[in-house]
Amino acid sequence: YESKQELIQDFRETSYLIHTHKKGPRQEIIIKVGEENHDLNRFLHEKGISKWAFITAYNPMGRQVSDSANQQAMESLESDLRNRFRRPGVGLSQDGKWSEPSFFVGNIERADAIQLMKKYDQLAIVFGERDQIAELLFDT
Repeated sequence: YESKQELIQDFRETSYLIHTHKKGPRQEIIIKVGEENHDLNRFLHEKGISKWAFITAYNPMGRQVSDSANQQAMESLESDLRNRFRRPGVGLSQDGKWSEPSFFVGNIERADAIQLMKKYDQLAIVFGERDQIAELLFDT
């Protein structure tokens, strides 16, 4: 990236897509940072979720790594999330040139989400609370 501002802009323009059902017909909710989302809030109310995060273990520190390294990291993240409400997701760039498998994690505290971001060397994650807009959290 040319600058941190470009990086932030790319994260803001990304669509964060949640597959809301483990089984059965796939319903999807698209989260955009800084935007109200009535579908997401309805889902959060239905599932009793107050706080949530959208996180991946792909491409640590924004550097592309091998498919096998990414897969291994995601398996480790999924193991860390095994006792939490989670749904598969994907981060999709605005231009459609890249995507990263991710997890939507329900009922996670901000501090725990940040801890996972740091453990998996992610530059940022998306975090939110019910009835509020999604925000980016950066690893500082």
